[in-house]
Amino acid sequence: IAQDSRGFLWFGSKGGLNRYDGYSFVVYANEPFNENSLSHNLVQTVFMDAGDILWAGTYRGLNRLDTGSKKIVRYVHDASDPTSLSNDVVTAVFRDTSGRLWVGTLDGLNVLDEGTGKFKRYSDSADKSGALSNDTVRAILETRDGTVWFGTYGGLYRYEEGSDSFAKYSADGSGA
Repeated sequence: IAQDSRGFLWFGSKGGLNRYDGYSFVVYANEPFNENSLSHNLVQTVFMDAGDILWAGTYRGLNRLDTGSKKIVRYVHDASDPTSLSNDVVTAVFRDTSGRLWVGTLDGLNVLDEGTGKFKRYSDSADKSGALSNDTVRAILETRDGTVWFGTYGGLYRYEEGSDSFAKYSADGSGA
């Protein structure tokens, strides 16, 4: 659920992206053969950005909806392009105070360069210090002090900006 600056509520559902104005719903859904429609009807996550840009994570990629113009831009996984989204099942979207748009999927964490439409991928690596140990990212949040946190199936991680790496935390709050 997200709310835009005009007060509209946006809900992700199995039937698409739904906008509620207090009286009725407008549904944004996938229309086969229309690349300007939602990429998939199953919406996993929504994030309202500054400027009333709504990001919707679906089972077929990331969708950017300009709520003013109603234009949708899709970002999907392409196995032949290492700068595309790492996986089409998008489970979390968040923009940090540094301006990075983080995109969590079932198979990796990504940061979108909105100027080029390309993604930087962060994936698990058992043999690399400072990497995520699991690629399924379910939650992204930033604390007041600017620390970005990631909830994965492999645990809780903190982004270390200086080294562009991740520090894992155990259940007792200590480092791994």
